[in-house]
Amino acid sequence: MGEEEFIYTIIIEFRYGLEEDEPFFELNDRLMERWEKPDAVGKFDGNEISMDNFDARLFFYSPDPEKTLSMADEIFKDFSFLKGGKIFIRHGASPDAYTEIQIIAPNGTRTPLSKLDEHTISAIPKWGERDRPYLKGEEGEEWKYELKNKRAEKLYNKWREIDFLIEAIWDKWDLSTENTEEVEEDDEDDKEEKKETTEDNDEEDFDFSLPIGMIRWHRDEMRGNSMIIPAKISGAEAGDLYIIRMENAAIIRKAAKDIFLDTNMLRESKVADIQDVELLRSEIELFREYFREWVAGFEKDDFEDEWGLFV
Repeated sequence: MGEEEFIYTIIIEFRYGLEEDEPFFELNDRLMERWEKPDAVGKFDGNEISMDNFDARLFFYSPDPEKTLSMADEIFKDFSFLKGGKIFIRHGASPDAYTEIQIIAPNGTRTPLSKLDEHTISAIPKWGERDRPYLKGEEGEEWKYELKNKRAEKLYNKWREIDFLIEAIWDKWDLSTENTEEVEEDDEDDKEEKKETTEDNDEEDFDFSLPIGMIRWHRDEMRGNSMIIPAKISGAEAGDLYIIRMENAAIIRKAAKDIFLDTNMLRESKVADIQDVELLRSEIELFREYFREWVAGFEKDDFEDEWGLFV
């Protein structure tokens, strides 16, 4: 079969996050071995992984995406870092022609998410033309603001990556608890028995858990805080006033710290794998470093804060 007959492109994007490379290359070797067999449908076209091992992608071409992915399912189940990965199935040559998106569930099965075009995959828009607007009379002096713009863009794009990671973590949980109902209130005898059991156990054996409703509340809070951050970065750059910048920066700091604190809930309630939690924390720490660089570039001006806060 000629490559021109592979009318579908399949891109599998996932958060890898492991320090060691061996599991990733083991996955690659098994896929290559499978697609060397005569009954293989389509073509496995290799992979790519970021230098910091944060994210990675697998590439396939196929005349029949379902048959191609069905062949990969048995392999995918053996690699936990693929959980929550998104599969983009594109028809034709156009880079914007995504026709379907699936997610890899914890048991390795694939679940359709939606039929979207490429521009609606992320709820957070690309940076685009979000640099500071230049005022009349500033023509030819744009170079003065180049460093500020680069710092803001780096900060913005880093949070866009973190938002994708947050969504991937919750996609895993949503799929695995899709049919979970609220736990009924324990009767008095059950409560007393649990109390006695807890007192007898060591602290390290205590199984912390939250009601499903409370976990969903935390999920919505994390998602809401995540959407605030890029909007406030854009708002700070658009105003280019010291007071406005500081006000937006304070909101960004609080939202990011709240999300970081919520990672304790992710870990203790076993909503997410430890690997995912540590990856999210490390990315927020890197964002904090970018944030400090960004704030260091704020310059005081002649405008006063009527509230006396940012002086």
